[in-house]
Amino acid sequence: MYVIGENLHLVTLNLQLFYQCRQTVVYHCWKKMKKLFSSAGVWPDGLAIVRFITGWLIFRYSWELFQIGGLIDFLTSKKFPLPVFSAYAAKLIELLGGICLMLGLFTRWVTPLLMITMAGVIYTVHNGKIYEGEHPLLFLFLFAIFFLVGPGKWSVDHWVMNKWGRKK
Repeated sequence: MYVIGENLHLVTLNLQLFYQCRQTVVYHCWKKMKKLFSSAGVWPDGLAIVRFITGWLIFRYSWELFQIGGLIDFLTSKKFPLPVFSAYAAKLIELLGGICLMLGLFTRWVTPLLMITMAGVIYTVHNGKIYEGEHPLLFLFLFAIFFLVGPGKWSVDHWVMNKWGRKK
């Protein structure tokens, strides 16, 4: 009889612990789900990852700078004004803009230049048809977001502004 009472007590303790653990898990899951479905951002620092990947991709497109003859010929065939200058300017903007985006440096200065470059790509390569040039259009929107929102917390711009820009 003593063994049954002791085992029943252990079972009761285990059920109480299980119930408390279950309540804790449900509470934390609910808290996470509530945050996931709210209008607030889930992870504001995630913008740095998107900014870095976008910078890397646009930097990769700038590698054509070292084999620019094809781009110059293409712009010449399209009768684009100043094809040599335009080709070098676009590729240098992509090169420096990609590096600046990856670092989060001069973000609000370089993104308008990159937006103009992507508009030029849509105009020349895709004849102004934005639905045929989805990649340049998506880049243009990403650059607009970085211009409007800023580079985020994980950037050289943020570090510089905190170190030198806000004197009390």
